[in-house]
Amino acid sequence: MPYGDIPIVHASAAVKRIFGLAYLLVWAWHEHRAAARLSGVQPVGQMVMLFDEPEAHLHPIWQRRVLPALFEAVEALNEELPVQVVASTHSPLVTASLEPVFDPATDKLLHFVVDDVDRAAKIHEIAWAKQGDASDWLVSEAFGLKQARSAEAEAAIIAAMDFVKNEPQSNPQAKAEVTRQLRSALPGDDPFLTRWETVLAPEESPE
Repeated sequence: MPYGDIPIVHASAAVKRIFGLAYLLVWAWHEHRAAARLSGVQPVGQMVMLFDEPEAHLHPIWQRRVLPALFEAVEALNEELPVQVVASTHSPLVTASLEPVFDPATDKLLHFVVDDVDRAAKIHEIAWAKQGDASDWLVSEAFGLKQARSAEAEAAIIAAMDFVKNEPQSNPQAKAEVTRQLRSALPGDDPFLTRWETVLAPEESPE
């Protein structure tokens, strides 16, 4: 741990959950082999692990590590037992953490979507591509955000872009309102706000 070694009973709930999962994976396989031997049957030839939202309750530092660590444990078993991991996530840090280990030949990135016509959940495959920054994952097809910002900041930027496309540039009231929204939602050094104040609203730039 970053703060030193501690007894597992004193670790956070999320860390204990991950340790428990690793233990369960190894325990299940060895217990299955023992049971198969006693029953006089062959052990199964593969294992499928379903892991729903591995990021739950984890600090971002650990969100980047949880699946790679799990895959290391799986690799240790792979000589004896092929393991397929099916993980669902809402965390761009989890998807970013897969970039060094994702193999397009054996791995798939799937997206659950609700069909606009029959409102049924459907699955489609997304072509794997490294996005790099976690915020780039947020605006990728996998997560579908228009901006990796607050909802208010996204709305303000969309309003500014609509203004540029549709409003007469001489409309001072509309321009002032867009500027107010941007300043309310964005930090003062935000590149979008800086460009807006420099190019489109220099007369309204703060002193």
